[in-house]
Amino acid sequence: MVVQMAAEQITPQQIVTLANKPERPYRFGFLLLPNFSLIAFSSAIEPLRMANWVTGEDCYETVLISHDGEAVASSFGVQTLVDCSLATMPTLDAVFVCGASPIARTGNEAIIAWLRRQANTSLAIGGIGTGSYILACAGLLNEHRATIHWWDMASLKAEFPRPR
Repeated sequence: MVVQMAAEQITPQQIVTLANKPERPYRFGFLLLPNFSLIAFSSAIEPLRMANWVTGEDCYETVLISHDGEAVASSFGVQTLVDCSLATMPTLDAVFVCGASPIARTGNEAIIAWLRRQANTSLAIGGIGTGSYILACAGLLNEHRATIHWWDMASLKAEFPRPR
């Protein structure tokens, strides 16, 4: 079926109705590491909130996660409450690792082990800010394109030559 409407007549609600809307909201998890970049995290989560607001639909759900279920401090010291721990996290469509600023090169062993266990599941995994460093530590970026904050690009390439 082809629907023709003048662009100025289409409302955000109609766009959602006309699109292939999923049966349930997409559920995205954000794994907050200590000293995570607040601006990187906000830049990822705010468009999801705005999409829900503009459409008047619950298109996206967000779940905030920490390793142990406790609040996490951002690089600016803002304490952020989370919804769950890695052990109690609900089923997600994707999880994004919100990396530390500056990168924490130690103390991530449990998170790296968890990421490795997720590698062969249907869970989509991504990195935000320096989160890609942790993905590289887990071996999840080998032969894949990756991005990282420009400040950390040289060290990522030096430590992990296999990501493209």
